[in-house]
Amino acid sequence: MAKKVLGEVQSVYDAVHQHWKSLRDDFTRKSSKKGPKPRKIRKLGWERTKLRNLKAQIDESHNESLSDKQRRTSAHVTRTGDLSIRPSPVNRPRWAVRLSDN
Repeated sequence: MAKKVLGEVQSVYDAVHQHWKSLRDDFTRKSSKKGPKPRKIRKLGWERTKLRNLKAQIDESHNESLSDKQRRTSAHVTRTGDLSIRPSPVNRPRWAVRLSDN
């Protein structure tokens, strides 16, 4: 059971890492000399608190790994209390979704 959960955590980490990488690549191609636009992050209504906390830790770790220059030129992120309308993914790990959405 523990190996299965660790495998799911690793797959979520890999997916988030790949997502960050693609966002960074897209942003690098689209960015202007004025710098990146601020980003607002909405809560996912179907997401478990455990996953939200894990993603926050990954974000924090990523930000700590940046150089001072990278940090200065990175987009400012604001987490809002607004809910996203994005639906729950089809191939999601069960532990990542709120019990009411399983």
